[in-house]
Amino acid sequence: MPYCGYGLCVRFCTGRLGVQSTPHKSRSAHSSSLKYASSKHEDILSERLKEAKLHAGPEGLARDVEGLQTLVWPTTRLGQQSATAITEAVCKVLDKDARPQSKTARRPKYDFKEAQQWLRGKPSKETKMYGPIATFINCVAWAVKGHMSASRTASSPYRCIVPFDITDRHVDNSDDDFRIDIGLFCERPGENVGDYAKMDYCHMFAVAEVKLKGDPASERSAYAQLFRHIRAIYGNQPNRRFAWGLVVLGTKVHACLFGPDKAFVSPVMDVSEDSGRKEFVKVLVGWSLCQEEHLGYDPTVWFDKSLGCWTAECHDIVSGKSKHAYFKFEDAIVKAEHMFGRHTRCFVGSLDKPSTAAQATVQNKVFIKDAWPHFERDADADPCDEVHLLRTIKAELGHTPGVYLPMIEAGGRVCIRASRTDIIEDTTDRLYEGLPANKVEELPFRAHKRIITTPVGRPLHTLKSVYELIVVLYDAMVCHAQVLSQCGILHRDISENNILAFDDEGGDLHGLLIDYDNAVDTAAEHQARPDRTGTLPFMSINNLEYSSVERTALDDWESLIYLICWIGTFGIDGRQKRENENLPIKSWVENDLGKIAYLKRSHLHTSVIFKFLILDNFHPEVDSGNALFGLAHDLHKTLFDNEQCEEAARGTVFERQKQLQSFLLQWAPRARQIPASVAPTNDQFAVRVPLAGKLSNELLEVLKSYADEARNLLSQQSEPE
Repeated sequence: MPYCGYGLCVRFCTGRLGVQSTPHKSRSAHSSSLKYASSKHEDILSERLKEAKLHAGPEGLARDVEGLQTLVWPTTRLGQQSATAITEAVCKVLDKDARPQSKTARRPKYDFKEAQQWLRGKPSKETKMYGPIATFINCVAWAVKGHMSASRTASSPYRCIVPFDITDRHVDNSDDDFRIDIGLFCERPGENVGDYAKMDYCHMFAVAEVKLKGDPASERSAYAQLFRHIRAIYGNQPNRRFAWGLVVLGTKVHACLFGPDKAFVSPVMDVSEDSGRKEFVKVLVGWSLCQEEHLGYDPTVWFDKSLGCWTAECHDIVSGKSKHAYFKFEDAIVKAEHMFGRHTRCFVGSLDKPSTAAQATVQNKVFIKDAWPHFERDADADPCDEVHLLRTIKAELGHTPGVYLPMIEAGGRVCIRASRTDIIEDTTDRLYEGLPANKVEELPFRAHKRIITTPVGRPLHTLKSVYELIVVLYDAMVCHAQVLSQCGILHRDISENNILAFDDEGGDLHGLLIDYDNAVDTAAEHQARPDRTGTLPFMSINNLEYSSVERTALDDWESLIYLICWIGTFGIDGRQKRENENLPIKSWVENDLGKIAYLKRSHLHTSVIFKFLILDNFHPEVDSGNALFGLAHDLHKTLFDNEQCEEAARGTVFERQKQLQSFLLQWAPRARQIPASVAPTNDQFAVRVPLAGKLSNELLEVLKSYADEARNLLSQQSEPE
């Protein structure tokens, strides 16, 4: 056998079974990721702020983008007429309010008098700006409602953009600690405004971040805070394609559109001047009268109050027809809680329409995935298209016994009805249509995709023991091996979210490997993706370094080792925070990618080093039977320290051991016991590429031996006494 004998049988005989059945508490989706397992809540918030400040700089902001206001201007003739009439009426009132009026003069319902303090730049404190700004927005909403109610175009879709009643407050459904200056929501005709009495991100259309002055420090702070709010909006709204926001610096206003790769900021609208006020009014009126999709909402996902659930329309590229899936937001497995990127959302739902709210998503469950991945503009020419890959898997392996695979039921690019006759694909080309070419031409092309698959799994944190975990991991890697050998598809993203557990009809536990967004058809010629593949902290060293070394199954096995180590250290559900312990494994998320790659090379170079720095720090309550310890040790030895391989293929570093020892000494004096031999100067990862098939088979055999023992132990555990 290629592994080193840390068998489960020995531990069972010595009475160290350690199967835990402690119930797991539900965790907030904002911080439940194993990535945050080693972090205090304050550290998570600090990391978010750091990320927001980074995005609020040149990397995340495109400034002075002309045309943002026109993106939300109505496209129909009647809509444009209404928008123009409302804008002119509001500006006329503003002009009158700017001059002294007689006490007997008749004033319209939308009275801007209270807003004049802001328009004239009089507030001396930031908090005193909130009321006048909210009044201004409310008055425009009254004008919209009055005009649309009285005009012949009342049947046209519209909504009023109004502020929540309370300003400068914490949000009810947030796990963050910051306050919102002014929150805006859409009040649609016939809706009960009482539904929005509480400010929460579920109903938030946009956020206005306000600063008294426009100095550089205040401006940076405003954008950073706005980014944090936008992140929360994405995470709490399953039908958000993109988002809007406002930054107010004194009397100067900027409208902001947040796309999947960039935030676009309008030129300044100075409300102390006639032209600036008119431009800001046009933004508010445009938001009120434009099509729903231009607000950032997805018209193919909607909430049905009568059913008490959401409905998602999924277009199928093969049949050309659409299927409807029904889900509840609380059944989300993955929420789009990032400011930029694919904004992946995953839900458990059903293709059977529920007859009542109580029956929603109970039977015939399906897995719904919604994302904005990178694509080729021609979907047929993209070898990395997940829909194409899943159809290949279903065709080749759909009836393979003993292999548990995601089976696609429907899937393709999301299509939006642009008019009565035109249906178009939802892509970033559509999203950025009308923006200057020089602002968007360097951004990657993304397409909005939705896929429905079966069976439905559950997250790893629902497992009750490490033995259940080992069974699930084995099934997932069997799926990985079959998909690679039979379909030529390499997964490239082994992580906590992409391996699920599920119970078959007989109640037996299995594992499922999902999410082929980063997968590639190894037989097709394709260019490298514009981003690194994988999930921190489970990314392989090749991916971290953006190496030119060919990616193979060994990269995915390396990621599996990292996943096992992370769980062994912090727990299946991430409960073991270990905040005050100086653990080397924490460096896998607390540095830039290049530094993490360097540290991983150092941590994994030999079995002795790996055991000392990583395995010996497994938490005893997590791995009381040493099952994960033994599995991680044997997988590591097979992959990186395999005695059957030539010397050039062993290890992970190509620097002299003397430098490595200097690094190790900072952790503990015991490092001095490691022999000071000279490490190879070649890159062992490149040498191992031709051995990928052989080593992968050995690694799967190692995992199988542990899974067989785990199943035996679980079977004994379930037998009645």
